[in-house]
Amino acid sequence: MIPMLAATVASFFGVFARSGLVPDIVSKLAIAILCWLGLAGSQWSITQVPDFTGLGVFFPNQVWQRILWPLGLVFLWCAVLESVGRKLPETTRQLLINTSFGLAIYASLPFAPIWEDLIPENALWLLASLLASSCNLHALSRMVDDDRPDSGKRWATWILVANFGAIAGVMFSQIGSLGEWCLAAMVMSGVIAIAVSVSGNLTWAKAILPPICLLSACLVANLRFNAIEVKPWWIFAILFFMPTLISVTDLILENRLKKPARLAISGTLAIVLSVAVIAFVWSGTSPTENW
Repeated sequence: MIPMLAATVASFFGVFARSGLVPDIVSKLAIAILCWLGLAGSQWSITQVPDFTGLGVFFPNQVWQRILWPLGLVFLWCAVLESVGRKLPETTRQLLINTSFGLAIYASLPFAPIWEDLIPENALWLLASLLASSCNLHALSRMVDDDRPDSGKRWATWILVANFGAIAGVMFSQIGSLGEWCLAAMVMSGVIAIAVSVSGNLTWAKAILPPICLLSACLVANLRFNAIEVKPWWIFAILFFMPTLISVTDLILENRLKKPARLAISGTLAIVLSVAVIAFVWSGTSPTENW
């Protein structure tokens, strides 16, 4: 409920940004703060469950929860870059965004001495998360920036909703609290996707696209270190790069098929990929792993 309310209010600020009633930087910062508060509120609500230990919003003692604070900074940073930072060269903006991605991912992965034996592996997961978040952002930004009448910009944000749905489906088979936070991100993205689909205005949504792509990659990476079972590499590959796969497919077909056909193919591909990973994980065929 909290992410839904926060994203709904953020959508109204997006309308204000389009009408010019509020300065661009103010509206985009407000949208970023509201979306982050929605996720923080969701995490806070989990802490209110009786006898639920190990969770905390301000001083979390679970590694995966630490992404909340650097994620908030990335929300603000990307809002600034999408507003006053648009005068910068595109390569500079992307470098600044990717640098913030790398720092946030590092903060969310277990690099403490107690995880010393996994630090080399963690470095690989950091690179994989950075690559996935960057590729997904680039692929979705291409769709969002396409102003042609037959472009897929209106369903670009729905791809992230499908991605979070697949991640949540896997998460709930392993660690419920992480799955609930992923579900909160899915709800928040869903409200934004509805607002974008109805209004057709993605200008304001572009400010929160980078941190949402970052959150998706961080959740997948942390699944590795909270999973009870070993997952095949293709599970993580699909969860990491689902937005890129769907976006590239749409790119290949955009000059060959009409928009309704491409939308149907994108939706079918999202469903097939999600069902494949969720069904495999819940089937219990993965071998267990001793930590």
